[in-house]
Amino acid sequence: EYQGALVRFGELYERAPTPQNLVLKASAHAGLGDVEDALSCLVEAFAAGYQNVEGVRGSQHFEALRGNPQFEELLVRYGGGGEG
Repeated sequence: EYQGALVRFGELYERAPTPQNLVLKASAHAGLGDVEDALSCLVEAFAAGYQNVEGVRGSQHFEALRGNPQFEELLVRYGGGGEG
């Protein structure tokens, strides 16, 4: 499921390289357990202006990243807060 999504989201990003499409790619990477690739896409998306930090924080698609210090730091850096 996530492998197919990664292919589709990669193609989408090639056609429309937006921060939103990077987050879609990140979600597919996270779903596959590709933590480094997911984080890389998120860093790029946030740096390019993606602002829905709470959406990322709450998304089940990023479950594999929860507790990862780099992921948590990104959420704090771009969202100005953290959970609990």
